[in-house]
Amino acid sequence: ALDQIDSWIRACPLGTGMHWRSPLEVAIRAINWTWLIALAEPSGLIAGATRSRLLHALDCHVWEISRKYSRGSSANNHRIGEAAGVFIATSCVPGLARAAAHRQASRGILAEEILTQNPADGGNREQAFGYHLFVLQFLLLARVVAARTGQVMPAPFDDRLSQMIEFAAAMTDAGPAPMYGDSDDGYVVDLGGREAGGRELVAVGRALLVVDMTVFEPSA
Repeated sequence: ALDQIDSWIRACPLGTGMHWRSPLEVAIRAINWTWLIALAEPSGLIAGATRSRLLHALDCHVWEISRKYSRGSSANNHRIGEAAGVFIATSCVPGLARAAAHRQASRGILAEEILTQNPADGGNREQAFGYHLFVLQFLLLARVVAARTGQVMPAPFDDRLSQMIEFAAAMTDAGPAPMYGDSDDGYVVDLGGREAGGRELVAVGRALLVVDMTVFEPSA
């Protein structure tokens, strides 16, 4: 995996090729690279020149996303995905340039956009269940990272995330969800098991929020 990323870094420097065209795609790549760093770190292989190249490339990803967050017609799942990419990378790799400022800004975007793009019934304003799951995964991954790095998300964020989870649960409770609206089958981190059709996200989300409520419950 590290050899593949190293090959990509050498072939696709910042701004070269279509790989840098869409900040959403840059964000998805940044999230996957961050996940790989977490998984591969214990091996000791992320060291020396390899580590320097990887962190510099991740820094370029954060800079590229943060300077052109989507607006206008793309201010939907794109904007949430972009903010999730920056938040996850800067939370897990705090040594990146201006990590604290980028983390704070991206956290603010996530807190705002989860309410703007997902009404109180827990659905998604794009009115497509494929995109509901796509957005839900971005938000869940960001929430997992917040919990693992000791960050507290605003209460309205957790409330709306819980409503999105329950919406997905209702849609998938009896089997494969009815597909309405458009979908490009977008997925963020694919670790296998996608045949669950969204039920895996419901399970993760419920466990995450229940565990968090238990952890922060005031003692008697």
